[in-house]
Amino acid sequence: MNASHESSRRNFENSTREFDLLVSIAQQLPGVLGARLTGGGFGGAVVVLCEQSRAPSIATEVSPRILPREIRHQPSFEESQMEQDDFRALVW
Repeated sequence: MNASHESSRRNFENSTREFDLLVSIAQQLPGVLGARLTGGGFGGAVVVLCEQSRAPSIATEVSPRILPREIRHQPSFEESQMEQDDFRALVW
């Protein structure tokens, strides 16, 4: 997931500063297995794959790390359980 985001950002130039910031913050948190931009580019969402036990913490840790001057609108958040009970997908 991390390499895929980097490829979108670098090779296709379809990411934004806001998406890169969300991905970078998520990638630094314990329990995160990967994070990337998804959707049409220049819009869409950031998907974070994480350990289920860390999902609530990750969900609450990302938004406070985004300073209001760095991003125009606070991102909305959804959580989705995957078939693998050990993992969760978080979407901003």
